[in-house]
Formats: sequence, structure tokens, C-alpha cells
Amino acid sequence: GAPMPVEIFRSGPGRTLLRFLAAKERGKFLLRREADLWLIAPGAKKPVKLGPSHRIYGAATIDVLFSLRLAADYEV
Repeated sequence: GAPMPVEIFRSGPGRTLLRFLAAKERGKFLLRREADLWLIAPGAKKPVKLGPSHRIYGAATIDVLFSLRLAADYEV
């Protein structure tokens, strides 16, 4: 499939925010606080709790995506 652009923000090891950038997905966020994972979408009355094995496009689970630490693992 086509690449899905995202931005990932971290605040320590237990908090991660993923922002979807594709026009079709704009305004959607995934928020991880410790073991809890939430989907925040425009127009939704409440965030939706997801399991850590939830898959966004393709084979990568949220756990795999959120465990990437590019700034720490690679030299830029």
C-alpha cells in the first residue's frame, strides 16, 4: 500500500502521541499513556480505547511503531 505519513511525539518512556498526516486521516491521533492506547478522532464524543496489538495500515502493530526510537537508535 501507499506510505502513511505520521508524526510521533514522546514525553518520557510512557507517553507517546502519534498524529496522522494523510488528508484522509487528518485530525486523528493515537495516544499511549503507559499501557493504555487511545484513538482520538474528530467528531467523536469520547476517545476509543484500543489494544496494543492494534494494527494501523499493513503489518506493523502500534507496539512496534511506538517502540521505534529513531533519535536514540540512529545517528542523524
